[in-house]
Amino acid sequence: TKYVAPLQARYGRVVQAAIDRGEVRADTNASDLLDTLRGAVIFHLQLRPTRPRAELVDHLVELVVHGVQR
Repeated sequence: TKYVAPLQARYGRVVQAAIDRGEVRADTNASDLLDTLRGAVIFHLQLRPTRPRAELVDHLVELVVHGVQR
């Protein structure tokens, strides 16, 4: 928690600012979102270690921001 707590606090402020601006749903849980992103990054890095990092970031941002909606 020594390393995770400051990151979660900072990320929580970023998500709250996005909520305040109306960019993110008000019921978004910053901690759950961060856990989801971290898990996805770790999983992708293990499964496809040679995938370009910029491509991975673009993929995950698109997935998280737009989800799987039609």
